[in-house]
Amino acid sequence: MTKLTKIWRDYNITKATKMSLVQSLVFSIFLYDWETWTVKKADRARIDAFGMLTWRRMLRVPYNAHRTNVSILDELGNPKRLFSIVSMRMLTFFGHSQKR
Repeated sequence: MTKLTKIWRDYNITKATKMSLVQSLVFSIFLYDWETWTVKKADRARIDAFGMLTWRRMLRVPYNAHRTNVSILDELGNPKRLFSIVSMRMLTFFGHSQKR
């Protein structure tokens, strides 16, 4: 994430391009090997916190800025939260494994 700092600070790169970079470079690495995860209740909050931290870094929102997660997601066009992506993939994988 820190190696992408130059990209996040560049004003010539659009927000849509930065969002696709986050989804393809950061979230894809985070979701690698998700089939083996055992997600507990405390892990759900950590997964969503990582996703929100990533979006905040992309938008260059400082830590001490009083902005809600909802306002960040609204600015980005309401992308899916990271845990909802994980849970959707887990349910899909479970459905495929039960067919066999």
